[in-house]
Amino acid sequence: MTVADQGRPATLTESPKTEAPLSRVLPITARQLHWKLVWLYVQGSLAAVAVTFFLVFAGLQFTLVQWIAIWTIAFIIVPFYMAVDVIVITRHFRPVGDALRRIEAQTKPSSEDVSRAIVRALNLPYLSFIRVTFVHGPLATGMLIMGMLISTRYFDVGYETWQVIAFAATVLFFASPAHAILEYFAIARIVVRLVEQLWPYCNGIEQAHQAELIAIRLRNKLLYLSVFIAALPLFFFAISIILKVDILFSGLGYQVSLIDMMPLLMWVVGVVLVCMGGALVMSILTASEVSRSAAKLVDAMRSVEQGSLDVTLRITGTDEYAELFRGFNLMTESLREEVRILEVSHDLAGELNLDTLLRRIISATTELLDADRSTLLLHDPKTNELWSRVAEGLTTREIRMPATQGIAGAVQTTGKTENIDDPYADPRFNQLIDRQTGYRTRSILCMPIVNKAGKILGVTQVLNKRNGTRFSVKDEARLGAFTAQIAVALENAQLFEDVLNEKNYNDSILKSTSNGVMSIDPDGKVLTANDATMAIMKGSRDDLVGKSMGQLFTGDNAWVVNVLDRVQRTGQRELAVDTEIKGLDGSDANVNLAIMPLVTAGDEAIGSLLVLEDITAEKRVKTTMSRYMSAEVVDQLLAQGEQVLGGKDQHVSVMFSDLRNFTTASEALGAR
Repeated sequence: MTVADQGRPATLTESPKTEAPLSRVLPITARQLHWKLVWLYVQGSLAAVAVTFFLVFAGLQFTLVQWIAIWTIAFIIVPFYMAVDVIVITRHFRPVGDALRRIEAQTKPSSEDVSRAIVRALNLPYLSFIRVTFVHGPLATGMLIMGMLISTRYFDVGYETWQVIAFAATVLFFASPAHAILEYFAIARIVVRLVEQLWPYCNGIEQAHQAELIAIRLRNKLLYLSVFIAALPLFFFAISIILKVDILFSGLGYQVSLIDMMPLLMWVVGVVLVCMGGALVMSILTASEVSRSAAKLVDAMRSVEQGSLDVTLRITGTDEYAELFRGFNLMTESLREEVRILEVSHDLAGELNLDTLLRRIISATTELLDADRSTLLLHDPKTNELWSRVAEGLTTREIRMPATQGIAGAVQTTGKTENIDDPYADPRFNQLIDRQTGYRTRSILCMPIVNKAGKILGVTQVLNKRNGTRFSVKDEARLGAFTAQIAVALENAQLFEDVLNEKNYNDSILKSTSNGVMSIDPDGKVLTANDATMAIMKGSRDDLVGKSMGQLFTGDNAWVVNVLDRVQRTGQRELAVDTEIKGLDGSDANVNLAIMPLVTAGDEAIGSLLVLEDITAEKRVKTTMSRYMSAEVVDQLLAQGEQVLGGKDQHVSVMFSDLRNFTTASEALGAR
């Protein structure tokens, strides 16, 4: 592991989480976590001191005075450099502690604060390693050397140079690395629990904090273990052996030259080099294999994250990565299937023609389940039959069958899925179609199509898995997800067809009626106008539809706009009988005008309806007839229509009277 790894961003897959309740009992408090980190450091330091002093006792041949001096030095320097470490630990712990204290105080922390705390928690193991390796170890070693040299110079303790060097090397290259790696893994275990505790309070790690994550490659961990835990202790042991042998010979009075020591030196150096080389090579090979597999998995996951699901990891081993690759392949396969279902569902949602929709559903079902053919049968509640106009593999234009017949009928009746791997052994299966077409049905998957209200709309029947096996439970789940979309698409298509039929029916009524009908939106614009309206207004559909009432009814017709405004304001119907309006060409027309508000089922105003009854012909007849008979008789004739044209028998009384001197008087009158 190198310092160059610091600042290298790690990549985490994040998913939004639901917020945890503020009353949640926290497994770790801020105070507990702080003391836990400090106590782990103290334990590691005490263990390192104990191991170091054991090695010193076993090999450095300290006198009693030297032991007293070294213990005195330890009691002086250990609290000092431990205090420095505690200060650094507290500084590293601060973002995590702030978030935990807010949660403990029932004050909901911000997602940004929790995100920062999670990142710091994930970096704590690496920060502890850096602290022990580059602060704790060198500081303890330097203070130890200084203490031993000072005690030798001023208090005549008598530490020899080789003892000082051996003691310092033991601390720096053996005790400190062991302490660092042990504290690293101990804190890593705590971090797992801590992150699980903090994660529900945020929506994942924010992008700004993502770059602060420090990646520690597994290769670096293995190399660190091989170098500091295997190679350096072995090298230290070899040097110690050579040094101890030389001291032993000197103590016995033997003067051994370098040439005499050469066989021992060569043997020790050879053993050390072979062991160190073997450890490094094994670490590098293992790290390379692990890193290669991890890199494949990471690259594949990044491809999936970028939207590419056409990724398959080849299983080339038998270790844990083989299981990871297998699981990844299953995951991507499931994602591809889900995307395919969504794409097909999206395509189906845009199709409203029922015949076209049925063909596309059948084609998509066959493709999704990798089957030979499929059929979609809809239920006709009027005849209690299952019917379909499209069936793959059959030339029949439309098929109909009783809703209780065969396997499809059983599914329609019971609402239960049927997955049959030997249809010929099932008495419900009708073998007649196979005999007529020469087709061999080997397996059937039949599932009901159920809408949100629980009503069975029909069944989907899929035949013969192409790989020769039966339909699996996964196929059932896939078809179940697809049939849910089919139900929505069918209801949309049926609703569209019903609405279209209703529209055509209404259009036929408006086209057939002799009265002019105009629908007007809340802004006063004409939405629709039937043929009778165009005849009365003497204009085309383009002259009326889309125009405002203020544009159509101006001048002598302005009163119509006033009546419309009053209807929209009051919500009350207005009626104008035997009134005159001018057409778009300036001609007059006599009409009965009715304007009424249009409202929804919830009494919400959506516009107005204007009805024009053309009475121009009746007005003309009435005017002509009024010249020859009284108005009352004219009204009766117009009211009874053609029924009075053949005459009418009734009892009448006739009074004759003579005016006295009428002849003389009339002769005296002029022509006028």
